[in-house]
Amino acid sequence: METHDNFRINLYRKYPQLAGAVEDLVDAYNTVLSDLESLPDGELEIEAFFGKLHYSKGRSPQFDNNIPDAVVKRLSLMLDGYTEWDEVQDWFLVYDYYLSTKERVRVIFSDEKRTVTTIKKHSLSRKDFSYSENAEESAWELRDFLTRVCMKLEEPRESVPIAEFDSVKISVRKSYLIRSSNLDKIKFRFDLIQFWTGQTLKEAESSMSTDRPRLTLECEIVNVPRENILAERDKFIMFTGLLIKIQDFLDFPVYYDHVSPTGLQVNRKMNTKILKTGTFNNVAN
Repeated sequence: METHDNFRINLYRKYPQLAGAVEDLVDAYNTVLSDLESLPDGELEIEAFFGKLHYSKGRSPQFDNNIPDAVVKRLSLMLDGYTEWDEVQDWFLVYDYYLSTKERVRVIFSDEKRTVTTIKKHSLSRKDFSYSENAEESAWELRDFLTRVCMKLEEPRESVPIAEFDSVKISVRKSYLIRSSNLDKIKFRFDLIQFWTGQTLKEAESSMSTDRPRLTLECEIVNVPRENILAERDKFIMFTGLLIKIQDFLDFPVYYDHVSPTGLQVNRKMNTKILKTGTFNNVAN
């Protein structure tokens, strides 16, 4: 039997909901790879983040990518407590000018440098997952949020003057980067983000000085190939790694009192069970 089948069967036996979610993501990725053949050059972006759906009469549900301040403080402690990051980029400033719902000019101020890029985003796939109702009880508020996984193509565009735009988002970010120990070149990046928005630059900057920021955490797969070059086994490992990282955040307080707070290693009980295939050393990375 193929190694991929062994791994998948073990995952289905022990964690069927996680395995089903991974299966959905692998299927979506395969469809996206086919769609990319007819799209322009650009970088494939796959990221996961937390949020809630808000319903209003006469409108489609709106996904609010925003989590409470108390949750972000715990996540920040968790991320800062892990010592084996390949790279940590401390807080830096980003201005996103949205020329339309799909086109954006991003200005990054980091390390005394100013970088300007213009991209057009092609939304390719979107999957929402909720935490299992049968999981161990926890007061951890993050369990109440959906996990949204998005796949998008970022098409580079020629630089344009920022004269007119629909809205602007100002964010302050801190990034943590770690390599996959199973897949060559694949990395995972975690971004803690504080942000403010406005329809004008003055409105956004005023909000930045007077209002509490909105907060979020994003986990992105870096260097994911846009060509169909990964074996099915590796695709399954890649998305399992992504969702296990989300699982780590969800279960953080459950295991916090039983293990030392070393960031992404807090939930190795589950990871060890998943890895009893004799094939991998550490799927979470």
